[in-house]
Amino acid sequence: MEAKIKELLETAGIRPERGEAAMELFWEMLSLQGTLFLLILAGVLAKKTGIVSETGRKTLSDLLIYIVLPCNILESFLSGGQM
Repeated sequence: MEAKIKELLETAGIRPERGEAAMELFWEMLSLQGTLFLLILAGVLAKKTGIVSETGRKTLSDLLIYIVLPCNILESFLSGGQM
């Protein structure tokens, strides 16, 4: 059945490989967004339950701003923008 669909798409001038690549990119982006959402949710829950105090929040923010973000930027440049 899948071969028949690919054949019909090819006769219509639609390359299925391009659609497959787009779907792979879509799922990868959806996965990254899901991961980001879960991290945000974990942070909110940690704050609401009192696991992270105001001093801890300041320390984590400083760690993020001065160490994690610059490392991510540097890694992005060194990898040439490839994921």
